[in-house]
Amino acid sequence: MRLDYGINSVLFVGCLFLGSCGNMQCSHGQTKGAGGSVTKPNPKDEVVLLLQQVVKDEEAWEKRNRHMSDRSLSQFMGASFWYKKYPVSYAEERLVVRGSAVVPILFEIAHDQKYVDTHFYAWVILGKLYPPTYLKELHQAAKQGRLSSGDVMALLTRFLPGGPTEDYWYKDKVMDWLGKQLAEKSFNEIVLHLLDKLMKEDYAHGGLHPGIIDDRVMRWFNRVYDTDLDSWLEAKTPVAFKFRREQLAKGYDPITIVSGYVYRAMSDGQLQEALDVIYPSAEDRKGCQELLEVVNDNLSPLHPQPTAGWEQRLKDWYWSQRSSLRYDSVLLRFVPQTGQTTSRPTSMSISQ
Repeated sequence: MRLDYGINSVLFVGCLFLGSCGNMQCSHGQTKGAGGSVTKPNPKDEVVLLLQQVVKDEEAWEKRNRHMSDRSLSQFMGASFWYKKYPVSYAEERLVVRGSAVVPILFEIAHDQKYVDTHFYAWVILGKLYPPTYLKELHQAAKQGRLSSGDVMALLTRFLPGGPTEDYWYKDKVMDWLGKQLAEKSFNEIVLHLLDKLMKEDYAHGGLHPGIIDDRVMRWFNRVYDTDLDSWLEAKTPVAFKFRREQLAKGYDPITIVSGYVYRAMSDGQLQEALDVIYPSAEDRKGCQELLEVVNDNLSPLHPQPTAGWEQRLKDWYWSQRSSLRYDSVLLRFVPQTGQTTSRPTSMSISQ
């Protein structure tokens, strides 16, 4: 009796497996349908699925962090144990590395009430891709009720370089602040006004710290301390220099993935596992790893060390160039205006 039940169970599971093969998911995102035909999924549906996975990744990270915050338990079990127990798909990073190609789809999803559960995460990723219309689109979405003032506050504190004294850091002030800024200033003027304050304030009020790489300086000026990042990469790690150039040509800057999950994976000694998921190419993984060492690993020989007085040298450079600085939507940073339009990056140097 029990033997018959077991055989029938095996046959039943086998039939289910064979029956499901007609709609089995193939490699490289292809779907095998009836009759063996292979078709690619709708790009929008694929992005929606990844956004939904971003939500699941966040839940997995919260569970993992609760366990790893217990220092004795974390040391006993080891980081790799918790990473395997609560795996994440790095869906956010996998969307970011698609670059400008995914921007129209993300905007479509972000404005579609059908996908309300993923709206916030679509805006997070758009903020890392820096489309020129980001602030206007964000303001419009909030006015139409697709984002709360708290959402807008959270997004702007990630996107803009101002410190906590700015009104956009407060959800009861952020919408008035953003509306007023958009009515009176261009994108250039909004950001540069905030960067002016960064260059004037002391560290306690949101200014520079002499011993810490400032993400805002790296993001907006392409500098680690006062060192031009491209010049450093070209001299110290050509593979990272080439990698970053290639990724900029896709419409995103790979330094933007040094946050959240990847930053924590790097701290926990799990960076290689994360990069294996994000980048299919071994060459890209190596380039990204060395880039992240440059910008985020104080112990790496690739990392530039601060020299005394770098803050003042950076400020001197900024104020000497201030009137000519323009945001370059190809290089994704401010550069002194030269009267020429920037083309997509190539393997040539872009140091400023």
